[in-house]
Amino acid sequence: MTYALRPIFVIQLSIALVVSLPASGDPRPAPEKGGSPDAKWGKPVGGQAISIAAERTVYAPGAPVLLTVVFKNVGQQDVRIIERNLLATYRIRVLLPSGTGAPLTLFGKTRYANCSDGSASVSFLKPGEQERARFAISRLFDLSLAGKYTVFVQRHVWTPGNNTSTTEVTSNRLELAIDDTLGEPIQESVGGH
Repeated sequence: MTYALRPIFVIQLSIALVVSLPASGDPRPAPEKGGSPDAKWGKPVGGQAISIAAERTVYAPGAPVLLTVVFKNVGQQDVRIIERNLLATYRIRVLLPSGTGAPLTLFGKTRYANCSDGSASVSFLKPGEQERARFAISRLFDLSLAGKYTVFVQRHVWTPGNNTSTTEVTSNRLELAIDDTLGEPIQESVGGH
C-alpha cells in the first residue's frame, strides 16, 4: 500500500497513519488496543466505517486535544480508497453548542488553505484492515471558549460498484467540553517574561 503524504503535514500536525490487520474474522469494527469494547462507530457506507475518540471528554482551556480517527473496511470485499494528505482525506467538523462551526486558528486556516496541495493515489483495504490517524484539533480549531463542542469526521469514498463517483462516510459524534474551572488558559509569554 502506498501513501502520497507530504512529510511536513505529518510533523507539524503530529499525525500518524498506520494500517493494521484484523484481530479476528468478525466484520464489525473491533475496539482498538487500549480502547473500549463499546467503541462508537459511524454508520457503515459501502462496507466502510469511521470511529473517532479522544483521550478524555473534558479539557482545561488551552490543553491539547488529540483526536484519533480509525477508518476500517467492515465489509466482505476489498475497498478502493483515495489517499491524499490527511487534511484533504478527512474533513474534521467541530461544532459549537449553537450548531455553527468552530472557527479555525491561524494555523488551521494556513493548513486548510494548503491541504489540497500534493498528489493523490489509490489503494485498497482488505476486509478488516484499517487506517489510523491522529489530529491535534486544538491546533486547527479555536477551542478557547468554555462549553461543549461536537466533533465528527467525514471522508469521501468510492461509491460501491461505481469507480467514477464518491459518497461520504461519517464518523460517530463525539462530545467534548472545555471547562474553565479546571485551570487558567495556557498563555505564551511575549517579550521574554
